[in-house]
Amino acid sequence: MDAYVIKLNPSGSALVYSTFLGGQNSELGFGITVDANNQAYITGGTSSTNFPTTLGAFQTTFRGGFLDVFVTKLNSTGSALIYSTYIGGTGNLVNGDLGRSIAIDSSGNAHVTGETTSADFPTANSFQSFRGGGDDAFVLKLNSVGSALIYSTYLGGTGQDRGQGIALDQAGNAYVTGLTDSLNFHVYNAFQPHHGGGQFDAFVAKIADTGIK
Repeated sequence: MDAYVIKLNPSGSALVYSTFLGGQNSELGFGITVDANNQAYITGGTSSTNFPTTLGAFQTTFRGGFLDVFVTKLNSTGSALIYSTYIGGTGNLVNGDLGRSIAIDSSGNAHVTGETTSADFPTANSFQSFRGGGDDAFVLKLNSVGSALIYSTYLGGTGQDRGQGIALDQAGNAYVTGLTDSLNFHVYNAFQPHHGGGQFDAFVAKIADTGIK
């Protein structure tokens, strides 16, 4: 199973482009956004050791485990990779490391959220540098050429925490939503500071452009 990316014309009556995106194992495409130059950014998860990556990308090899996140930027015609990188650790639980949503800021940096089961998921300038337990949400900011993390942080407690959606404001702050069943999920200036019961609660978090808070 490969991921795919397609672009339809404005009326939805014809393909502008359509491409596979994958290696010899399985890929899941979950999040997509487009910049002002009609270049597509895609995130998801891959278990392929030969997923297409680019020279100078942040992580060019699969680190093992169940899945690694991928972040890929396609040119405007869908015919070439501008950059493509793995981001992941060695977590081997179900879902592994999986990107679910992506947003692009005015400088072309990619902001991604999703979930990780890896205790060694790559972090940088993080307010939470350790995995809380189970699945943790993650939030990261990848530079405009896909070669380095500006920040990357876990976001979670001892239960199951998953980032599902991300959006940005004009200052580059990230707004993340998802689900959690952690009683000790991070809260700050919270409308609702305690888990409401049931299997999962939704969460909304605002993270500074630096990722440190």
